[in-house]
Amino acid sequence: MPDKLKANANVLILGNVVQVKIITIGANQYVTDPITNNWLKTTGLIDPRTLSDPNTGVAAILGHIQNPSTPTDSSVDGTPCWSIDGTLDAKYLTAITGGGAPSGSIVKVTTCIGKSDKLPYLIKMSGIAAKGDTANTVRTFKLSKFGERLTITAPI
Repeated sequence: MPDKLKANANVLILGNVVQVKIITIGANQYVTDPITNNWLKTTGLIDPRTLSDPNTGVAAILGHIQNPSTPTDSSVDGTPCWSIDGTLDAKYLTAITGGGAPSGSIVKVTTCIGKSDKLPYLIKMSGIAAKGDTANTVRTFKLSKFGERLTITAPI
């Protein structure tokens, strides 16, 4: 399973949404400071191996969606896909969120699956999935570059 991740994230800091960059290589994790844009070594970010693990990652999330809607026509960054809404028990997000949601917490999920390749291009989750979340917390994962070789190196 891949042990590297490179991502952009929008985070809420003091009531303002700011964009940060994230790089994870094995146990080494880095994030950009939202004010200076300098790279900082950190801990507690997502482990990229959890995203590709069939028991904890994208496949587990998609496989546990309840009450799926009828697919509707949509697209993600120009890729035609089927958008499907549903619900998901927050326990299936523990590997991604770190857990801490009250038992039985249910989040709303929207996913967009490629029409021609059946790959997940978007997973959007709304609700309480971890300690500190509110009903308005939203996590959106946009996936891309399937099958491409990428070089991810430590920034510092």
